[in-house]
Amino acid sequence: MALGLLNWYLRYTWIANFLFIIGGSGWVNGFITSSSMKACGIADMIRGSTFSAFIYPAIILFCCIAVDVIETVDRSSSALPLLSVLCYGAVWMTLSVACCYHGALVGYT
Repeated sequence: MALGLLNWYLRYTWIANFLFIIGGSGWVNGFITSSSMKACGIADMIRGSTFSAFIYPAIILFCCIAVDVIETVDRSSSALPLLSVLCYGAVWMTLSVACCYHGALVGYT
């Protein structure tokens, strides 16, 4: 996937693979969370799935924003616009939450 950044012909393949990895990790997150909750006898699957679906992307998005703010303050050339980082985070959360709920549904049944 790192070679996709070097060759502009492969960038769209890189983005598609990245979205597949995000969706797959969200599905596994929901599956393992709900399976663990069922094994422990916890019946509130929706609450646990919601917590696990939002907490990991929120932590990573917060770290990315913090690094971006530090780069902006230092006037680094690698700083991204804050709106772009927030848009990427929104896309990631949307995809991850949907896949996490589906994985939770499959894991709990």
